[in-house]
Amino acid sequence: MRFGFFTGGLIGFVVGAISAPIIYEQVNVNGNFPLKDIIYGAIQPSDRTKWPNADDTLNALFEYQKWEVAAQSTANKASVDDCVTLQNNTFGCDITLKLAWLEKQTQISATFQLIEDKWKIINIQKNLP
Repeated sequence: MRFGFFTGGLIGFVVGAISAPIIYEQVNVNGNFPLKDIIYGAIQPSDRTKWPNADDTLNALFEYQKWEVAAQSTANKASVDDCVTLQNNTFGCDITLKLAWLEKQTQISATFQLIEDKWKIINIQKNLP
């Protein structure tokens, strides 16, 4: 019984590995189902003019972390290093922060969404102190 299961799995793997490139080329030649666009076009670099700027980034960060806006001083700095478009008006961005109460710069990755002409952070990949 084990031998039959593994043999079936091996045959399925070989058939899939041989047929996938052939099917891929045929479908892309006909233009009915652009697999390449789906695979490689899901995450695209975005135009820098569409990214949140430094002030928007700090405002969104303070709002997301529920920090007091009064604590936001001119010593706090944010730099948006890179962003990719995830969906319409949603960007994943790498940000370098220098916050007044931290000695070192901190790097985070955040997901921004533009809601009613205001940038909001909907997720942060690195927790801040």
